[in-house]
Amino acid sequence: MSEAAKTSGAARVRVAGAPEAAGTSEPAASPQAQGLPEGALVVYVSFPFTLKSPSYGPGQPYIADSAAKAAYVDALEAELASLDEDVRARPVVAVRLGGGASIAKADKVCKLVRDIRSTLNVVPRAEISIEVNPLTVGTPSLTDWTSCGINRVLLDARSVHDDELTALGTSHDRQDVDNALRFLALFRMTRIDMRLTYGLPGQTSDSWKKTLLTAIDEGVEHITALPLVDDAPERAKDLPNDAAREAMAGLAREVLGAHGYREYAIGRFVRAAAPHAVDRFDVAVRAGAGQLGLGALARSSYDGFLYENTGDFDEYVAHSAEFDRIVRDPRREGAAATQARRAQAAFDELASFTPGAGSDAADATDGKPAPELLSWLDGLASSGCAERDPRTGAWSLTPAGRARRARELGAQELL
Repeated sequence: MSEAAKTSGAARVRVAGAPEAAGTSEPAASPQAQGLPEGALVVYVSFPFTLKSPSYGPGQPYIADSAAKAAYVDALEAELASLDEDVRARPVVAVRLGGGASIAKADKVCKLVRDIRSTLNVVPRAEISIEVNPLTVGTPSLTDWTSCGINRVLLDARSVHDDELTALGTSHDRQDVDNALRFLALFRMTRIDMRLTYGLPGQTSDSWKKTLLTAIDEGVEHITALPLVDDAPERAKDLPNDAAREAMAGLAREVLGAHGYREYAIGRFVRAAAPHAVDRFDVAVRAGAGQLGLGALARSSYDGFLYENTGDFDEYVAHSAEFDRIVRDPRREGAAATQARRAQAAFDELASFTPGAGSDAADATDGKPAPELLSWLDGLASSGCAERDPRTGAWSLTPAGRARRARELGAQELL
């Protein structure tokens, strides 16, 4: 990263809903206190591909031909090779191949994984996960994925009902989900995150419960359950209302809890008997690890800087090795945004947050939290999304705040 790139431009990459503040702060404090090595990074590799344009959601993925997908992976290789030595030296604790990673040729993807391992300081036994469309799971793809060290699969099932999948506009059906699970079992891929969605058009409490029970019966150790989000009025009218979505979220907690799962973060459930199955990428991010993003629209956050890569596919492919061409307005994170990010991490883990305490004391001015942070928290309270314990000063999300955050996370799942 050039010095000019580090200091130019206005802020664009932000914690969702968090305040921005003028001035500077030190990088987020002490992820080591959460068990991470000093300077820890997670790497997110963005693959903006789809087999079929979705009927709902904010994402705008590409239906690219094989040549375009191959060129994109080559561009990822070039961006990886352009990273400076400071980044290469930092310990990488998790790598995620996101979006339509499984739609690209498996051998090309695995070459990229091997190059990530040889270029970056990936720690032993790091989690390397891939988001997969059920249609792409088979002997050829799994042979490549397992050979290069991919050890976690995020299976984008969404539902086990064909009518709901058709309404959602997926490229797969129930049989494809079943086949994917069989192949994963055949290849002894046990670290599976089955991703399910509630609030689908036509979905009922009974059909949602059946989807949850099917995932439980398959023996998957990790389930992600988040709502479908689409704010376009012409499409949102076909979706269950907020009250119905909140009831479905409660049903997920009830059903999964009764079958030995615990919710360790909003919408993320792990079998209590299999704590190793938690999403290590997700956990590391909330614990304060830096994030390095590769690819179109990928976001990075480390050493107190925030930036986002261009979303223009052709521009990224042509200039991926040129930081100043592909990165949008890098900036240094302000103290209020740093504190708000920590607050959001606590809220996502269903915990409380006390401004100015713990790690945030280093970012407080004269021992006081940033005014912008307090204003943000007050705004959450006024909208009924957060509440403050008057005895301890600790803030926590209300049920309404938890539902709103689930919607934010659901929207991110579709990007």
